[in-house]
Amino acid sequence: MPSHSQHGMTSTSGNVTTRSHGEREKTVTSNQVNRPFERPGHRVAPETRARLDHINRHPSELERVHSRDLSRQQIARFHGRVAGPLRFQSRDTVFLTHVRIVPTTYYYRRTAFYDAYGWQPPVYVYGFAPRYGVWDATFLAFALDHIAEDQYALMFYHHRNDAEFQQWMQDSDRLAAENDDLRAKVENMKLQMAKLDEQGVEADPSYVPPDAQDVALSPEVITALTASKN
Repeated sequence: MPSHSQHGMTSTSGNVTTRSHGEREKTVTSNQVNRPFERPGHRVAPETRARLDHINRHPSELERVHSRDLSRQQIARFHGRVAGPLRFQSRDTVFLTHVRIVPTTYYYRRTAFYDAYGWQPPVYVYGFAPRYGVWDATFLAFALDHIAEDQYALMFYHHRNDAEFQQWMQDSDRLAAENDDLRAKVENMKLQMAKLDEQGVEADPSYVPPDAQDVALSPEVITALTASKN
């Protein structure tokens, strides 16, 4: 189990807000954030960026409950491979120390994050395991759909040798054999990773998609990290 302080982490990867333990989150506008991971043509649309800047506000209790219930309903739809017991690996500590984790608003921000893109999980996602290591399967499907954004192409590239990612890749190839849409997306992802490989990009096991932060993590992981602090 990671021993660092999860509740008030600040990512070094270009996060939009900061929060220390017990303090209110401080929203930083998109104009104040340097995003070196975004190349021209590979950036978030301005209207989406504006919506992303607002997901770190303090939601009402009703919004939190609604988002939590919505996430639980979504998780209940998974019928693919069972994820197995959650066990934190040493490489997870390296990764998690770079993730900004705020458990109290996780479910609200998870819902608001996908809403900012107007994105809904494709039906095939429920044929996967709900979690791959610390990664949320729904988020991996989102990242695959947004592989044109550098931060998600880099995420797949930097973590492609992780055992959990390799299992996800195997499941993706298996499901893609019967799904043309998924197959095209997986092939595009592999093409993007090949391009990064040709560029000689050095793998970084601590890489976190800057806009996603703890939304990339499974709800089960958030629960486990929260319990470890109590």
